[in-house]
Order: sequence, then structure tokens, then C-alpha cells
Amino acid sequence: MPEHKNSSDLVFSVHTAMRALAHRTLLYSHAAAARLGLHPTDLTCLDLLGSRGPMTPGHLAAETSLTPGAITAAVDRLERKGHAKRERDPHDRRRVLVVAQNRENQTAPVFEAMIAAASRLCAGYSDRDLRLIIRFAEQAGAMLHEQALELGRQ
Repeated sequence: MPEHKNSSDLVFSVHTAMRALAHRTLLYSHAAAARLGLHPTDLTCLDLLGSRGPMTPGHLAAETSLTPGAITAAVDRLERKGHAKRERDPHDRRRVLVVAQNRENQTAPVFEAMIAAASRLCAGYSDRDLRLIIRFAEQAGAMLHEQALELGRQ
């Protein structure tokens, strides 16, 4: 890591590192989606459904900053491949939920090596460092989501 003279240098380095991480994350996501025979957007939706549980198409659209039409197309593709299905909400029969199907069995082999590599990476950090990294990643994720929404409004 290069030596930084002041906090503006550090902030610039954070921006640079975040952009590089975003690019590499995007490339990894595209490669993983291709391995699974999915569109990258579909993998994002499947990951959200798997990690957060069933959600309405509208909620999925809000979480991904995609249009309702794009979400409909993604859910249709996931259904055709057996990765998700639409179900009536048991608490409100007027609503439809999108539910991931057998996600772990279908996607786990693709992500096993990355999960193992991430675990090795984390082993080099203290618990305190990891808490700071988690906090930063969560706040950066929220900031990026808000910025994506803002771009969509313009």
C-alpha cells in the first residue's frame, strides 16, 4: 500500500480501491452467472432471495434498482430454470412473493472456492478489523444503493 500524505490522499485511495473492488466484483458475478447459465441480473435477484428470503416483485425491484418490467423478465427466467417460483403470500392472498428454489444445491459449487478464499483473506485480520470492515461494507452498500436510486430518478 502506498504511503499517504494526508486524509484527502486516503479518501482518494478509498475511492480507487472501491472502484477496483466494484469492477472485480462485477466480473466475478458475470463469470459465476455464466457458469450457472444465468443472466448476471438473475443471479443478483437469486442471491437477494436466498439471503433475505421471499419478497414481492416490487420489493425485489426496489432492492435491485430495476424497473418492474426488468424484474418480471428476471423472475420469468429464474422460474424457467427452476431457481425461483411465484407463490401467493400466505398472509395476503392478493400479493405474490418470489421464492428461491433449491438455491444452495444449485449455486453452492460455483461459490465454494470464493468462500474458501474469502475465509483465508479474513483470517489475516483481527476481530476488531473485521468489525470495521463489515461496518464500512454495510455503509458503502447503503450509499451505493442510494446513489443507484438517485441515478434512476434523473
